Amino acid sequence: MKRAKKNMDELRRHLEAMRSHGHGPARVFEDWVALCFYALQRDDESYLEIMGRYDNAVRIDGMRPADRFAAAFACLVQAMEASSSELLGDLFMEYASDKYTGQFFTPWSVSSMMAEMVTPAEGERCLDCACGAGGQLVAAGLAMRHAGHDVRKSLFMGVDISFTCCAMTAINLTLRDLPGVVVHGDSLRLLTWAGWKIVRTPLMPPRLVRMTIEEATEWMEGPVRMGLEQERAKEEERGAEEPEVAMPPKPAYADMPMFRGMT
Repeated sequence: MKRAKKNMDELRRHLEAMRSHGHGPARVFEDWVALCFYALQRDDESYLEIMGRYDNAVRIDGMRPADRFAAAFACLVQAMEASSSELLGDLFMEYASDKYTGQFFTPWSVSSMMAEMVTPAEGERCLDCACGAGGQLVAAGLAMRHAGHDVRKSLFMGVDISFTCCAMTAINLTLRDLPGVVVHGDSLRLLTWAGWKIVRTPLMPPRLVRMTIEEATEWMEGPVRMGLEQERAKEEERGAEEPEVAMPPKPAYADMPMFRGMT
């Protein structure tokens, strides 16, 4: 954990240094996540488009913006090797959540506890329809490994309306070697805008590959729709089983003028 903290502190120093180039913390963080995301896809065109926003002719403390972003990614990889915790969600809340009027993710301790309490069976699909940084999926994969399950036989799927959240989830699944699918879309309205999958081949590290819009839509309209329908059925079943709760009697003071209308 000390090594992971050291790596994360170094990562923060690189991101903070980018503010000297005149960019706000939310912009720097989102661009860095996108650069990591595109690097894992080997998408040079999108990578260079983002880097075009920064003046790489200027060096601060001997480092260009491109050097800072690359060094921050290296720190993240090293921190993930040293810690099983999900790390990107905390960085998002630190640098970018204020931009969205307070978007907060489930704390890692809660996600981890939930996954340990209800550990998915080997071969099951794990679906999070509002995945954020992918913390719950990472926690599920960790709990399965602790239980001796082979996570390669399962599938981890995340959906989110935010591109940055989808990118963080895809980075987490790829670097944690969790086979999965990430869909950028609205799981409430079953709208799909893009999708990516983590592909694993023998003797090669996991690769992040962009899906066609048709393939991404199939994932949204298949597992997501099925998952939502199952949850609705469970809620209706629970509602039918719950006994009707009798309302408490009206208190005697309720008719007094000073309390009238408060009960």
